[in-house]
Amino acid sequence: MVQPDVIIVCDKDRVTERVIEGGPDFVLEVVSPSSVMKDYVKKAAKYEAAGVKEYWIIDPVEKRVLTFDFAGGGNPGVYPLGGKIEMALYQGDLKLDLDEYKEML
Repeated sequence: MVQPDVIIVCDKDRVTERVIEGGPDFVLEVVSPSSVMKDYVKKAAKYEAAGVKEYWIIDPVEKRVLTFDFAGGGNPGVYPLGGKIEMALYQGDLKLDLDEYKEML
C-alpha cells in the first residue's frame, strides 16, 4: 500500500468519502532521504500499474522535479525545482508554479 503526498482525481464520481475507485489521475511525491528508492522505483511502478496518468517526484535534495506522463507513453521529464511546470494531464493548459510552494519543500 502507498500513501501519496498529493493526488488529483478529475472525475468526482470516482470519489466517495475517502475512497477512490481506480487510481488517481495525478500523483506527486516529495522525496525524503529515507524514501528515495521507494519513490523513484517501487511507487512509480505501482502508480503506473494502477492507471495513474501522471506522476511527479519532487526531490528537494537534488533540487529537481522528475515527471512521468504514463498516459502519454511514460517518457520522463526533468525540471529544476522552481518555476512553472506544465502538467501533461491537461496538455500544458495547467501549470504548477513550484515557486509558490518553495517554503514547504
